[in-house]
Amino acid sequence: MRVLVVLPAFSQYGAIQMVENLVLGLKSYDITCEIMSYYGPSGTEIERNLLNEKVKIYYLHKRKGLDLRFIKKLYDVFKNERFDVIHSHQSALRYLFFISKFWTVPHKIHTIHSEAKSEDPSIISFLINLISFRRGVIPIGVSNAVAKSIENRYKISGVVAVLNGIRQKKVYLSKEKWREDNGINKNAKIFVMVSRLVEEKNHGFAIRLFSILSRANKDFLLLIVGDGPLERNIKNKIKEKKLAKNIIMTGFRSDVIDILNASDYFIMPSLREGAPIALLEAMLLSKISFVAKTGGISEIVTDCYNGFFIDNNDEDKAAEKISESIEKCKNLEIGENARQTILDKYNNIIMAEKYLNIYKMH
Repeated sequence: MRVLVVLPAFSQYGAIQMVENLVLGLKSYDITCEIMSYYGPSGTEIERNLLNEKVKIYYLHKRKGLDLRFIKKLYDVFKNERFDVIHSHQSALRYLFFISKFWTVPHKIHTIHSEAKSEDPSIISFLINLISFRRGVIPIGVSNAVAKSIENRYKISGVVAVLNGIRQKKVYLSKEKWREDNGINKNAKIFVMVSRLVEEKNHGFAIRLFSILSRANKDFLLLIVGDGPLERNIKNKIKEKKLAKNIIMTGFRSDVIDILNASDYFIMPSLREGAPIALLEAMLLSKISFVAKTGGISEIVTDCYNGFFIDNNDEDKAAEKISESIEKCKNLEIGENARQTILDKYNNIIMAEKYLNIYKMH
């Protein structure tokens, strides 16, 4: 079986990490899996990992805006190559739509990584998805909540959910060494928030929450890991709250696994989520997670068993829950339960097997 995974572009964020985990998982089943990126190389660690694993990548070098030469390149790939499965992600489907009548591919799959409406924000993208799904493209959700949102959005039934899965990554630095190298007190209680700096991740709430927590806990430190359009806005909010000593913005980092390993707690107060890779990785490292009960998160975390839910609309209640829960963690095996949950249900081999069954079925 020959599978082509189609992406708009490479990045280091969750959806593309899921693709990396899927492709490497499929390799264990001796599936020939290749990747197409509409744009040129991005120089990400994910690309380097895939190339080291001898995964073929087609770069189409699309230019911004309307690029007719790109459409021709896209057409030529399907004209000259023969694939058994096309598996698209994010906004990749909108361009495949225009050459779909030329496809000779028997199986076409499209994974939606977040609430369906957030992945087709314009009427054009909505119509492209709607028509594509009615023409035989099979939509998949990364959680039951996402699958339900697909059904509601496009008025279709029977959408399948395939839970995101991760593989265990190598930790390069010990907790103590990473803190020493980054000038962080070895006794600090580190909370880490890994995400794009966008509205739906609710960074403003996290800042207000830490304004409360840090009053009684001077050794509490929040690391905000990631970049995005709200970077300046978030910096200004930290400055306004006089929290420069309690909240550090790291920007984009390639050593997220080491940062998670060096932390004590993981926090995710998002307004919307699919099945976040950062949460899965934190849980695999046995970190205590404080998360909003939204989207696919509620399928991953069981309150007071492998993590804790917080109210992402009320920072006072959330602060109280966190303080109480940290005391409970001294006696409960929350971290070990979190790790076992990922090993049992959210590893990339299980995910790859489920997608392989879908490839064969449709």
